[in-house]
Amino acid sequence: MVYVQGMLAPIAETQKDAFTAAARKAAPVFKQAGALAVVDAWGFDLPAGKHNDFRTAVKAEDGETVIFSYIVWPDKSAGETGMETAMQDPFFQSGEFASGMDMKRMIFGGFEPAFSVGAFVGVGEILDGFLCPVRHDQKQIYIDYAEKAWPLFFSNHGAAATYECAGVDVPDGEITSMPMAVMKKPDEMVMFTWMTWPTKEVRDEAAKVMFTDEKAIEEIGEMPYDGSRMIYGTFQIVSEL
Repeated sequence: MVYVQGMLAPIAETQKDAFTAAARKAAPVFKQAGALAVVDAWGFDLPAGKHNDFRTAVKAEDGETVIFSYIVWPDKSAGETGMETAMQDPFFQSGEFASGMDMKRMIFGGFEPAFSVGAFVGVGEILDGFLCPVRHDQKQIYIDYAEKAWPLFFSNHGAAATYECAGVDVPDGEITSMPMAVMKKPDEMVMFTWMTWPTKEVRDEAAKVMFTDEKAIEEIGEMPYDGSRMIYGTFQIVSEL
């Protein structure tokens, strides 16, 4: 099974062009180290949450946004070896990739896809990203829910691909972390999820009507997780390989 390394980090809003250029230089380094896909996306619509959200997840400050990135490897072992190899490349040793980012507030984890539709790359310009806590004993119920929701609310409104990824190596942190971001409880795992859309226009039109279908809402039933601790936002894909 493929292994997904997901990352969120705060970055100065003035650094979009610099980050995009650096991400496009970094992707070939990861690919040469064995990665199957590398995607970096820039947050532009990050709603404030009642308890938590993408900005609080990385303690983003005024003038900062959040990046959403993932690297796909053939398996966990390849991911660990490939990351170690990539970090020794002169590009990463130069520190160029981290320009404008506070890496101390970066959060990350390792995941395995639990439910997916579509390709990792080449399936859209816009990405909706999510983190949410799911109880270990509710994992299959969550997967069943995601499988049912995809045609009811998303693909029929133009969504191109989705990946629901279950945490298998998601470290705790002292300042920030993915478990802290969703206020994870001891019996829960972190889900790292994204959905892609062909264009912002398609995504915006879908957002107006996705959850107005009362029949679909009744059919899908109650969410098998605490939605009040889910964080979500919309990102522009700026680099993919």
